[in-house]
Amino acid sequence: MNLLETTNTTLQNASSHNQVPDSGGLVSEGVLKTFLNYSTILSPFLATVCLVACFLNIAVNCKQRRDACTYYLLAMSVGDGVYLCCSMLGYLGAHIWGDTKREITMMNLYLNVLPTTISRNFAIVLNSLASLERFLVLVFPFKVSANLLNRFPRAVIVFVFGFTVLGHVSLGLEFQVAEVQPHTWGLEETDVHVCVKKQENAYVVSDL
Repeated sequence: MNLLETTNTTLQNASSHNQVPDSGGLVSEGVLKTFLNYSTILSPFLATVCLVACFLNIAVNCKQRRDACTYYLLAMSVGDGVYLCCSMLGYLGAHIWGDTKREITMMNLYLNVLPTTISRNFAIVLNSLASLERFLVLVFPFKVSANLLNRFPRAVIVFVFGFTVLGHVSLGLEFQVAEVQPHTWGLEETDVHVCVKKQENAYVVSDL
């Protein structure tokens, strides 16, 4: 399932709270509906708690000694905070104003799908690099000068952010907001496609 199908499926599910998907026989529809209702109610509260934790993490690390680990933790907290803020905006917009309006669908694409994808992957990559940096420091404590992750953390963070943005900016070009049904707006693919295809044992970027 591609991003367009996943996003439109999510929007349709959010707009039909009374429809319960088939559980496949694992649990009853009543139990599943109850779980979905509690999940819908608790999601904004959990996101708020996590967002406060991100701000506290940023405040604490700003007062710490500026070593490589601190920089990575700060950047990860910022990425997680952006992800939570954009997710909450999309959630509130869909549940307050409805998710079939043109403005809400456009906000979902440019203020929810695109920023959350970038910030989430940015934080994931930094988490992996921070773990690798700590591993290299512990295993090779006398070769810190050769550890580029430890010597140039700010440059690494800027590079990862730029690379992540460039890798996902195509999402804003490949999809557009269109009227999929009368008075119902959703995402449709555009004529611009950035994809990687395998041709003669080589991967190339095509259809741009």
